[in-house]
Amino acid sequence: MMKSTLTILVMTMTLALPTQAQSADGALPGKKVKAQKMAVAPKAKSAKVILSRRTPASAPKANRQSKNEIARGLQMMKSKNDAKAAEYFFTLSRKTSDQNLRMKAKYYLGLALYRLKFKQIAAFPFVDVVRQGDAVQKKKSLDYLLSIADSLDEKSLLTYSLNQVSVNELTEVTKSVVYNRFAEMQMEKGQYEKAIASLQNSLGQQSGDPYALYLMGTIYLKLKQPDKAIPFFQQLTEKYVGRSTRDRQWGMAQMGLARAFYQAHKWPEAAEVYRRLPKNNPAYRESLMELSWALVRQGKFRSSLSPLQTLHTPFYADFFDPESMMLHGIILLFVCHYDEINPVFTSFDQNYVPAFAKIKEWFHGARTDQDYLRELISAQKTLENMRADTAGEDKNALPFFVMRTILDESDVKSGLRYLKKVVNERKRFNRVFARSPGLLNY
Repeated sequence: MMKSTLTILVMTMTLALPTQAQSADGALPGKKVKAQKMAVAPKAKSAKVILSRRTPASAPKANRQSKNEIARGLQMMKSKNDAKAAEYFFTLSRKTSDQNLRMKAKYYLGLALYRLKFKQIAAFPFVDVVRQGDAVQKKKSLDYLLSIADSLDEKSLLTYSLNQVSVNELTEVTKSVVYNRFAEMQMEKGQYEKAIASLQNSLGQQSGDPYALYLMGTIYLKLKQPDKAIPFFQQLTEKYVGRSTRDRQWGMAQMGLARAFYQAHKWPEAAEVYRRLPKNNPAYRESLMELSWALVRQGKFRSSLSPLQTLHTPFYADFFDPESMMLHGIILLFVCHYDEINPVFTSFDQNYVPAFAKIKEWFHGARTDQDYLRELISAQKTLENMRADTAGEDKNALPFFVMRTILDESDVKSGLRYLKKVVNERKRFNRVFARSPGLLNY
């Protein structure tokens, strides 16, 4: 009992300790209070008042100020003045010392730039928010990053985004994109079973997603299971009914189905699908070579010469296609056209043998990434001059018909398209924000 009483007394005396603004007896400086008039209860009450006065009131005020500053920028976006909003949020993100406010400002900076279609540049503030923002901000920014990486087909940004993402936190549409991209990465590593599982998840989110169908069919072709690939490509071609036959995706769907039939040894079906591709489809040249093989496998040697002869016209002379010349010679041998064989192999020796030597010599030198890019851009300019029927010097170290064929590869096309988008975006960005030097240097 005595111990409890002493404890209460000590606690009471502790509450009654004077602050710096009080004298030792609890009164304000210069005031004297008689000791006998001091009571414990009033002292405890006085201490509570003092404590309440010392509680910081700045946090709610700062929150109100933060909301007001964000609301000011959002009003600009609501008025469709996204350029002004981008400048405002950029300045706010630089001047504030409040980490939460900075991340909000960066998120809305990214959103304003995204709405202005500066997707590559918008990725930078979104990445900052993913790294330093809270869970809600990170989730929103990741959604936009995935959309940007997918539309630009930018591999490094996509890989970064996928490594940060938790699929369960994404929207249904974004989930489908993520599963497709996971499947791509798994395919590159040869993890086909995992890729199939990812694509099944994608199709579960968006039934009939065209890209998932295409990848699923492609995987089964890689696994040498064409009978499983055929239904996916058939479903894909059905989805594209009504599209222009010039459409690249329509052409790739037809090529996928034809290749599946070919791998299944269904040569007539393969040849029929190859013949669907018109001359103005990007996959037409590639289809000619494969059509010829499908006809050869059926024993239709004379028919197989027709697509090869098309490939050897002047229109396709600027493509590197040694296989077609060799196949042409072999078919002529089968049909006993001996007098036509010699010109084919003479042409091969004159065009391809020197090209092989030049390629070998070029690769023996020390080459940088810039050298490869320079060759591609130079060939691209030469090709543009040819299409515009304007004279231009071929500055390529490698033979032009080799470079033109490389330019026709889907991965190279995709990479060059991405570079062109970035260059054009930067030029437009410089025009829009010409009077905002801080943002130009972002």
